[in-house]
Amino acid sequence: MMSELKDNAAAASKNYKGKDVKVVNGVVSNIDADGKYFNIQPAGAQFDLHSMQCFINDDKLKDDVVKLKKGAPVVVYGHIDDVGEVLGYSLNTKKIEISQ
Repeated sequence: MMSELKDNAAAASKNYKGKDVKVVNGVVSNIDADGKYFNIQPAGAQFDLHSMQCFINDDKLKDDVVKLKKGAPVVVYGHIDDVGEVLGYSLNTKKIEISQ
């Protein structure tokens, strides 16, 4: 998904906006202090402007966010609400799994 976003944000928007997705090989890169969202980047990315912002709208999921750590590998399930060439993907998060 990220390489498609980097190559052509319009195509990524057409292919993913409004769709339910399962994102694997993501690594937590940022966690909001209020637990409203966290960001993930592709595993192995040292620094990447393109990320996925995973919004949390469920109090149970906020408990899961508190358990996350930067650099942790995760699998995230949700609905892509928006796609942008600068901010990347906006995901309405439905489920979080911490990978091993």
